[in-house]
Amino acid sequence: MEQIKEFEKRMDAALDHIAVHLKSSPQAGEKKDHAVAELDLLKAENTALKSELDALAEPKIANDNQEMVNRLSAEKADLAQRLEASEQARKEQAFEVQQLYEDLAKLLGRTDISENGEA
Repeated sequence: MEQIKEFEKRMDAALDHIAVHLKSSPQAGEKKDHAVAELDLLKAENTALKSELDALAEPKIANDNQEMVNRLSAEKADLAQRLEASEQARKEQAFEVQQLYEDLAKLLGRTDISENGEA
C-alpha cells in the first residue's frame, strides 16, 4: 500500500510539472488550450482512480482478515477433533495394554502385576 501511495505522489507531481510547463509555454491558440483541457481531464481521471483504489483496498483488507479468521477457526476445530481422536486412541491403547498385562499375568499364574507389567 505504501508503494501505491508513493506512486500516486509521483504521478501527481508529474502532472503538476507538465501543467506548469504547458501553461508557461509561449505557444498560444487552440493546440495549447486543447492540451491544457486534456491535462485537466487526466488529473480528474487520476483523482477518480485513486478514490477507486482506496475504496477497493479497504474492503479487501477486511475480507482478507475475515477469510483468515475463518480459515484459522476451521483449522482450530480440525485440530481439536484430531486431538480428541488421539486422546481417545491413547485411552483405548492404554486399556488394551492393561488387558494384555492382565492376560499375561493369568498365563504366568501371577495376579499382582503393576502398571508397567512387573510382578
